[in-house]
Amino acid sequence: IMEIYKEQQQLREDLQNELNKKGLGGNGQNALDQMKQIEKQLLNECPGDFKPMIYRRYVDDVALAFKTEQQCDQFLEWVNNKCKELNTRIEFTCEKEVDRKLAFLDLLIEHDLNKNVEFSVYRKPTHSNRYTSPFSMMPDKVYSGIVNTMKHRAVKNCTNQAKLNDELR
Repeated sequence: IMEIYKEQQQLREDLQNELNKKGLGGNGQNALDQMKQIEKQLLNECPGDFKPMIYRRYVDDVALAFKTEQQCDQFLEWVNNKCKELNTRIEFTCEKEVDRKLAFLDLLIEHDLNKNVEFSVYRKPTHSNRYTSPFSMMPDKVYSGIVNTMKHRAVKNCTNQAKLNDELR
């Protein structure tokens, strides 16, 4: 329980630091509550012509789904104008899918023309694929923790057996 508390506390501190950098300041929990209120207001007021079909947020990353790219562009323009009106200092940016693929957090989300969606582990292009050697001078528990975490991440995120097998190699 203490470890979970420490992780939550660290997450709040990290969020607070990011908010301070962006000029939002204040208490981290208050900022999260404020963001929830702003989201609720924006989604309630959003015109139906370009309202997102899916809206999911994790801290400061938001995943949205629209029927068309034009709806996405309209929503982005509308929501940024609305944020200016509310004096929130929040500005949304957009990463669009390329070749029916989109990275979100540590997930790679892919879909085909039939709208079948698959998830797998995402790594940034700068990822070196280098990890601590099992022969290094560290406790065995640390190395097994790294391996178990990577395995858990693959099993949790991969919806395609072939991609899971690739990940576990």
